[in-house]
Amino acid sequence: MKRIALAACLLVACGGKGPAPKAPKDQNAKEQIAFAIHLKKSMCACKDGGCATAITQDLLTWTDERVKQSADVEEELRPYVLGAQACSDSWAGPDAQIIRLDSFKQRVCSCKDAPCATAVMADLNLWNHEPAIQTALDDPPTSVIATRTAEVVSAFKECANRAMTAPK
Repeated sequence: MKRIALAACLLVACGGKGPAPKAPKDQNAKEQIAFAIHLKKSMCACKDGGCATAITQDLLTWTDERVKQSADVEEELRPYVLGAQACSDSWAGPDAQIIRLDSFKQRVCSCKDAPCATAVMADLNLWNHEPAIQTALDDPPTSVIATRTAEVVSAFKECANRAMTAPK
């Protein structure tokens, strides 16, 4: 069984059309981490938008259906999930990147305290430093994209400052 999953991972990572491993039904922490790593590697290895779309759907389905784990395991999963999202966003272009920035803004604006805002800022930092996003940022933005990004970032900063300075 492990050989089949490894072969499928190699086929997907190399652009093959082999079957991707399915999300484990009985998800213990080790299986979830392994699957999150698989999703990130597969997404970042995509050579076309169709591949990215299919893996994005797998990521969304897995995120909705998976069994939540302890805080430590969830923390270990974060970089892989955010990495897969970053690779997905790089395929989708600047509009998807702004949508993702806006989702971080919405999350931080719902924060009532500093620990919440700090967690959102850490997630944003992980997402922003993924190589796929860095490569996507090499292209100069249009004035519309630059303006919209500045608006979202400004609102994010206001909400983060509000949460960071909220009375305890």
